[in-house]
Amino acid sequence: VLSVSAFDSYFTDKFLEILVPFLKENGPTDGMVEILSEAGLDTKMALELITMERPFRRIRTLVDRSMSSHTTQRTDVIDKLFKSIGISEFSKNAQKIVNRNNLKTRIQVLVKRRNEIAHDGDLNTHGNTRKVDARKVISQIQDIELFVTGAEKLIKSRMKKK
Repeated sequence: VLSVSAFDSYFTDKFLEILVPFLKENGPTDGMVEILSEAGLDTKMALELITMERPFRRIRTLVDRSMSSHTTQRTDVIDKLFKSIGISEFSKNAQKIVNRNNLKTRIQVLVKRRNEIAHDGDLNTHGNTRKVDARKVISQIQDIELFVTGAEKLIKSRMKKK
């Protein structure tokens, strides 16, 4: 549960970290406009930003607040987020960097298990606690570490190119 929470936090924080530099250098993409709109950046707010001393700081704060009510633990959500800054097929490319074609699937299995624990108390349909295989959990946590390593390399390489 904690590993998946850290995974979620990493992707949210990483996106917020590169949001403003990306906007300053590239301007908004269609995907970014959608994220900004969901965060509350409408015409009125855009007009207010014109007169502000630090408009990008306000944009980051808006997106940060908006993302605090969403999770970035599913790979499809992560893919959509990073596509907005020009990195297509993020999850697929992150797993490719670390040479593990099944990594995305293995992460999703762990995220599903985390949700079963957090929302169902880790009980099966008969009300019995599901067994925990410590070796499997250790391997899954290592998968998260490996995926994040690939993601970090991907982000660094793509941000340098822009």
